[in-house]
Amino acid sequence: MVATIETYRSTSLLTGISRTAKTLAAPRQLLLKLLAGLVCVALYSTAAVAEPATVNVNSADATTIAEVLDGVGTSRAQAIVEYRQQHGTFADAYDLANVKGIGDRTIELNEDRIRLTD
Repeated sequence: MVATIETYRSTSLLTGISRTAKTLAAPRQLLLKLLAGLVCVALYSTAAVAEPATVNVNSADATTIAEVLDGVGTSRAQAIVEYRQQHGTFADAYDLANVKGIGDRTIELNEDRIRLTD
């Protein structure tokens, strides 16, 4: 009878340990999946923000200007092209503020995207 009680205790302890291991495995797997997802998002975000496209406002057409500059749609981009045709090339990025609908804030937001030469 003593052997039977010891066997029961051993089996009971092993079953309890295996249940505990199974119980801990599920949250661990979930945590690993979550961590892998966060790493993927971080890598994607870094790649997307790495370097914005640029545009030469002294030679680009209105479509290209509108595609590259934030806050500048097709009508404002067309106004940039028309201003350039009437007044000549822009010497400074802030000269774009002379174009109706383009303010200093728009220029500040796009400073890294605006080029004046090729």
